[in-house]
Amino acid sequence: MTDHSATGTAGFVWSPKQPDDVQFKQACVIILAARAPVTVKNVAWPVAMLDDVTCYPGIPDPSPRGLSGYVCGKKAR
Repeated sequence: MTDHSATGTAGFVWSPKQPDDVQFKQACVIILAARAPVTVKNVAWPVAMLDDVTCYPGIPDPSPRGLSGYVCGKKAR
């Protein structure tokens, strides 16, 4: 559900080359909350931009892009 302020990916600030839905398994979104860009596996991730990720991360990720919280949406009444 959306408040109609954005349609599809328009209106969201995505990291370069995102969203890419790797292997058609990336239906969730993360935002990098950091003071400076983070480089992981030779890829620089900008601060305060979105990236699509799998909704089930599996093993904990010790990298600086590891999941440390989440937000759930709830349908408006």
